[in-house]
Amino acid sequence: MTRPTATPTLKTRRLVLRAPGAPGDADRIFATMQDEEVVRWLARVPWPYERHHADGWVAGTADCAASGEEYAFAIDRGGLIGMITLRGDGPEMNTGYWLERASWGKGIMTEAAAAVIAFGFNTLGVEAVTSGIFEGNDASLALQRRLGFTETGKSMAHSLYYGRDLRHIDTRLTRETYENRNA
Repeated sequence: MTRPTATPTLKTRRLVLRAPGAPGDADRIFATMQDEEVVRWLARVPWPYERHHADGWVAGTADCAASGEEYAFAIDRGGLIGMITLRGDGPEMNTGYWLERASWGKGIMTEAAAAVIAFGFNTLGVEAVTSGIFEGNDASLALQRRLGFTETGKSMAHSLYYGRDLRHIDTRLTRETYENRNA
């Protein structure tokens, strides 16, 4: 299956999921990444997070989509409030995500993740989506369970925020589980 060479725009009931790069996106990313309650759960976000990190990340997302190896979606609800990605070049892709704290607890990430995962299975033809959480991130684990992810094991994953490896719960959603839940 040929993968799209740009992040498509997906629409849900309350959200627009689009490629980052709109005016103000880097500003919103930078502002959210100043919130340690958000950043402490993320593996790949540098700390301290500086403005050039946001600018560089937004600029690099188009190249990743062009390769078909990573699709970055800005979660837009009248402006960027979070991000969700699908990355990988084989039959299995990994998803990661974050949401500004003011939007927590409103079902927004469940809605966004469901749309991006559907894109992965239905458009990209992936066979499984993997993810995971640092131990203690109970809200994110609950979100993944709602979507049908199951725990596949525990590992250690490096956190740039903490500057060390942390205990990680690995999760996976197979095409079969996805299709059975969405039949």
